[in-house]
Amino acid sequence: MSIHRNFINKLSSSPQGMMWWCKTVLPFRHCANVAAAKMQSAHALLPFLHKTAEDEGDVEPIVQHPLVPKWKQAGLRIERNCSDQIFQTIAKEVVDKFGWDNSAYDYGLWNKVFGSNFSMFFALDQNRQPMGCISMALYPQVAHWSMYYVKERYRGHQLGHALTNRSMELAGDRPIFCYGAPNEPKEVAVCKETKEIVGTCQARQLLNRRVGISLFYADRPSIASALLRDVLLQFAGPDPSTKFDTLLYKTPSNNTESVRLFRQLIQNGPVERQVLTPQFSRYALPFPGQRIFSIGDEHVSLI
Repeated sequence: MSIHRNFINKLSSSPQGMMWWCKTVLPFRHCANVAAAKMQSAHALLPFLHKTAEDEGDVEPIVQHPLVPKWKQAGLRIERNCSDQIFQTIAKEVVDKFGWDNSAYDYGLWNKVFGSNFSMFFALDQNRQPMGCISMALYPQVAHWSMYYVKERYRGHQLGHALTNRSMELAGDRPIFCYGAPNEPKEVAVCKETKEIVGTCQARQLLNRRVGISLFYADRPSIASALLRDVLLQFAGPDPSTKFDTLLYKTPSNNTESVRLFRQLIQNGPVERQVLTPQFSRYALPFPGQRIFSIGDEHVSLI
């Protein structure tokens, strides 16, 4: 028996000596455990004591701190504004799986328009493959969220919570809103008398041979019908690069006229409709849903 072990056994015959020894040798975080066990036998205290190389080879078990989130335990890290290749990888995935209306140029466009006021956070594994993302664009009076996604195998790992918190740090006192849209072929209607814009319709080529009707706003259904017809004619020419398999539009939940309009103009064509419900972080912003016939959920053309 080692001198160290013999000394411990002598101290164990007295609770006072035993407690003095434990508080001296053990780190402070163990004192509560030792104090709770002081009424037990000396043998119950021995596992809390430091072990010598003679006792068990001086090997201590690795204990994972319970406060470390599961996504960090899985070896993921969060980085801001990564390469375009990383964006293309995750954009292609969400388009293939869920039919999101992303295009190949979204990331470059957001960075160009907003500069330092645009941030996209990516959760990367050890091979720098994206496992999740979220983007935020800062306007003077409002912040806008988009591209929120976490791969299925990392859901429940607190990864979405971490991505959300990182982006919310940038918003400051701004309320956060959830949709907007970018560019490409567009038509704008202007009132001849007042010279005011009374409608606009934008379309853009999406991934997987689709065309998306992005920002589509009009004061009246008759204006909306004329704008949409003119935009679709731009995709009816002989140029194969403008051909598409599906037309996608996203209408606010309170605009039923939008459904009738697209059915009338497209008839039996390949149309995909998605319904959007406005979401706000603090209070509802004024949102003229009856005048919005389609709107993408990208950052640039936020209403």
